[in-house]
Amino acid sequence: MHFEPGSGLNALFTGFVAVFLLDGIKHVGASIALKAYTPGVITAALLEIPYGIYTLYRFLNEDFVEPAALPIGTMISLPVVLCLVWFGLTLGKQIAPIRRDC
Repeated sequence: MHFEPGSGLNALFTGFVAVFLLDGIKHVGASIALKAYTPGVITAALLEIPYGIYTLYRFLNEDFVEPAALPIGTMISLPVVLCLVWFGLTLGKQIAPIRRDC
């Protein structure tokens, strides 16, 4: 993938990566707080957090995005991600309803 420095889409992509990173931190934090395994903690620790840190570091270090664009991109992408998660959970309930006869 090719990124142009200063592109507006870089800020949006950075926001999505920041939300991805925050989700990974949430999974690890929940596991630590509960002192138990929580779903997603292994993926978060091995993939989400390292990828998020590396990508944000590279984008900021290579001047693909201004540091001030990070909160803006995050504020734009967070509602989008929350709507997509809500839609996915709603669709999942329709496709595979909970069975009570087992």
